Amino acid sequence: LHLTYFVIYAIVCMERWNITMNNLKYIRELYGATQDEIAKVVNLNRATISTWENQEERKASDSNLEKLSLYYGIGPEYFYDNPIDDTVKQMLINNATRQREIEAKSNGTRHKSDDFSKLFSTLTFDKE
Repeated sequence: LHLTYFVIYAIVCMERWNITMNNLKYIRELYGATQDEIAKVVNLNRATISTWENQEERKASDSNLEKLSLYYGIGPEYFYDNPIDDTVKQMLINNATRQREIEAKSNGTRHKSDDFSKLFSTLTFDKE
């Protein structure tokens, strides 16, 4: 019960002082991906992913958040705006488990990061 009050208080304080949360690293680690894999997915370098995870003033663009959302299977609002609840956490774990199962059954011929990198390199996510 006390933890619930603390979480609510923290969220209210964050909103009051315009503090944004950054769940990118937590999501990536929960999913079991490396910065190199995520960099490959969004066709950027590992240093950029590190910057997004560790520097509050440098956020991923909307188009890259859309890519990450598709890759992880969760809404883009969870990267910076919403806390990760148990339902989203379980979705991430289930998606990662399924990814590993598919990769294992392919005998190393399929890798989600490669597939998504190829897909995203052919699509435009910019708003017009």
